[in-house]
Amino acid sequence: MSRGMTSAAKQAADSAQVVAIALVYMDFSSGPLYLNSSPYTISFNNQSWLGTGDLGSISEISEEDGTKANGISLQISGIDPAQISLALSESYQGRQVDVYVGFLNVTDHSLIADPILAFRGRMDVMNITYGETATITVQAESYMADWDRPRIRRYTHEDQQIDYPGDLGLEFIERIVDREITWGRK
Repeated sequence: MSRGMTSAAKQAADSAQVVAIALVYMDFSSGPLYLNSSPYTISFNNQSWLGTGDLGSISEISEEDGTKANGISLQISGIDPAQISLALSESYQGRQVDVYVGFLNVTDHSLIADPILAFRGRMDVMNITYGETATITVQAESYMADWDRPRIRRYTHEDQQIDYPGDLGLEFIERIVDREITWGRK
């Protein structure tokens, strides 16, 4: 996974004084959420990324040859059940998720070099399990999942207005559907 790594990140990966962390960006409708897998709040891209420590987990991020779309699962546990109403009222489907892998200096808890983007996709399904505390699991799918989805479009005036408002190129298309056109005769 050396693709996109800076020389400082490569040196950090080889060092015994660092620990690998994940940084997760989730674009919720009420505002973005910035989390990281360490127990410390970290500054990256002019944002404060809240440390979740052992309360969060990310499934394996895999990448394959070809056009297969792989998804991931993001889980946050230890949530007060009273706060679940916020998650239930949130608009999240189709919104962006980014997962970065970075390195944290063990001695001063600072982020080393530039984290590498490991996954970019969209939030798909949110599952909530209850107990003394609640656990929220968000399934995210890669943008490649759109590759296999059919694009259902029509050659109609209304459909043309979706992409090109004001274009009149298909305004009279419905009139010629069943019209018989004689070609080459008087």
